Amino acid sequence: MYKLTRIRVDIPNSFDGLWALDIKKSAAHPPAVIRERLKQLIPHFADKSRKTVVYPGRKTRQEAITPLWNKIEPRHGTFAYHVNTGHPLVSRISESLGGEDLQSLQLLLDYLGASLPFQSIYADMCSDRPGNAGADVEDLTETARTLIRMTGKSIDEVLRIDPLARHATMHNSIRERLENV
Repeated sequence: MYKLTRIRVDIPNSFDGLWALDIKKSAAHPPAVIRERLKQLIPHFADKSRKTVVYPGRKTRQEAITPLWNKIEPRHGTFAYHVNTGHPLVSRISESLGGEDLQSLQLLLDYLGASLPFQSIYADMCSDRPGNAGADVEDLTETARTLIRMTGKSIDEVLRIDPLARHATMHNSIRERLENV
């Protein structure tokens, strides 16, 4: 997630040989010691860029949003994502199942988390190809309607549930469509 980060390194002319600079200074290959130190420093500076990508156009700390995915950091420097079993839709489905069906659902959710294609997602996000063009208000309204029906929650509660929480700019339109039914 360093794509949005710029770090300026000023190199005096006397270091051109150490940095293996070409005549145009368009490509630089730092010495191994400096390269390793830059690798340690870049994540520190890139945190703001990461937050820009992870939380685009919204505050990083939002009140009462129920995510569909939980990020787990079992060890320093490692992470994994698991389906949030506390998500209202997952909870509702879990409550309606019993015995072997509940175990099958839990196994499926575990497999989804374990097989999330991080590398493919990252490659797609870093490419210049456009991804999903965006959410359609009608589709989001139908999602809200389904969540209300399945969870018994109010419109305001449902709008704080992932994936609807990601589309705050459409909340008024969704609310109007739901209230005019």
